Amino acid sequence: MKFIFLFFFLFSLNSYSQFEESSVDELIESEEYEKATEVLKEKIKEGPVNLQDILLLGRIYEGLEQNKSAIKVYLFGIRKLHSSSWKNIKSNSDLKEVLPELKKPKKEALLLAYKVAVLYYDLFLVSEASDDFNRRILDTSLKYFLICDHFEFNMPKTQYFLGLIYKEYEDYRRSSLAFYDAWKRFEKIEKVDTERDQKLKLLLGESLINYGHITNGTAYLRDIYFKKNGSRYLRDYASEYLDEFLGTSVGGSLSFLVGNDSNAILGNSTGFETIKGSAYNSKAASIYLSHSPSYSSSYNFSLSYSEEMYTEDTLKDNDSRSLVFTSNWDYKKIEKTILGLSYYLTKSYARADVNSKFSPESDSHQFIFGWTRIFRKSTFSLSLPLQRTFYESGGSTDSKGLAIAYSPITFSDYWNPSINFDFNLQEEDQGFDDSKSFILSFSNSMNFSSSIGVSLDFSLENNSNTSESLAYTERVLELGLFYSFEKIEGLSLDLSISSEANKPKAGTADSRLKTGLGLSYIL
Repeated sequence: MKFIFLFFFLFSLNSYSQFEESSVDELIESEEYEKATEVLKEKIKEGPVNLQDILLLGRIYEGLEQNKSAIKVYLFGIRKLHSSSWKNIKSNSDLKEVLPELKKPKKEALLLAYKVAVLYYDLFLVSEASDDFNRRILDTSLKYFLICDHFEFNMPKTQYFLGLIYKEYEDYRRSSLAFYDAWKRFEKIEKVDTERDQKLKLLLGESLINYGHITNGTAYLRDIYFKKNGSRYLRDYASEYLDEFLGTSVGGSLSFLVGNDSNAILGNSTGFETIKGSAYNSKAASIYLSHSPSYSSSYNFSLSYSEEMYTEDTLKDNDSRSLVFTSNWDYKKIEKTILGLSYYLTKSYARADVNSKFSPESDSHQFIFGWTRIFRKSTFSLSLPLQRTFYESGGSTDSKGLAIAYSPITFSDYWNPSINFDFNLQEEDQGFDDSKSFILSFSNSMNFSSSIGVSLDFSLENNSNTSESLAYTERVLELGLFYSFEKIEGLSLDLSISSEANKPKAGTADSRLKTGLGLSYIL
């Protein structure tokens, strides 16, 4: 008798469950969503928790545009499937310490976390509340996306949303990195989706421009604009963004620096000797004009003046002055490629002796043909410089060469390197063979804050010639520290340290240390 009763009870319970599920489906089909939610809430409350019930109830609320209710359902599911520890994380700064200690949750809990993150982001987009409140909504969305990212759930969509959130924060370094990673992962796990790829290009390009990598960023936007089978909406958006770079702009800079040269050369009747601790000052000014008539081309012109003067009267013949005019044309219609032609005119002035005024020394004309290829995370350039220098004393010399430059995008505030290799064939004075020089240089910039930056430049040159008097090896190391004044935009305090070492093939090695402190202002 007991067996018959138990069988009857289980059969009835199973029949009720099937009836309940079918009744929910019928209610949804007949669009009686409010009744469907009541049935589902009662079922979830009675337990045990079923992921499908949680998802179904959440989707109904989403369909009714009751996102806050959907979030509550998903959070309830997370607590039941995992724990409430995620909700107790108060800020995203805590995640750095908390995430490594969190035990790996079930996939079901991560799925709900992802849905919570998306819904909070959607709430942020439509919210008309105060900025502080909207920031809290976005912070919460970021928290749950970071949890998904830590456990690599639903990649690369998680990274895509992280990029959108960092873009809202105006953290363009992180948004660039997130969009790049999302694009790379999409290509590995899914078929090619032209519109999705174009959208990621657009977002990545926009972030790179704001991050300071304008060449790379605008290259992505131009690719979208010139793509014939691309989305019209994306092409129009890219066009609006590129319009900001059209037209004409004018700017300039001023700088003044005082410093000390440890090894300035003193000329006299007996030959050459050195003076230690010689003070000097330098001044520089420049003005430029940039004109972009279309997305496919741009022109740049600049004029700069600089001089370096020693305070010691016996060193006046070391003073120098130069005037440089440059013009540049870039053609940018070829995908991810920039073709350029540049011209430099450099007029140099010097003193014949310590009692003389400045007089022209030489005029240098240089043409550079350049080709630049833009990759996703780097830029590679190849250029051919041709130069002829005319001397006031009579005669001229020619030089030609090859220059290679590589600059990766590292998405780091402290590691932004650039590597260059130059080869030059320099014509020497009559009676000497041509010199061959190989120059390897490296530079890096570091930003410790919005106000403080550091630059590091290193170059190693080897100049070979059949005449030992013209053969040498030179090493230069330069360090710059910049402090930008927040209250006066464009003004910065600059500290420079330069160490040079020259080792001729015949003769004595020479070294010098130059230090300087000054102000510069960008107009």
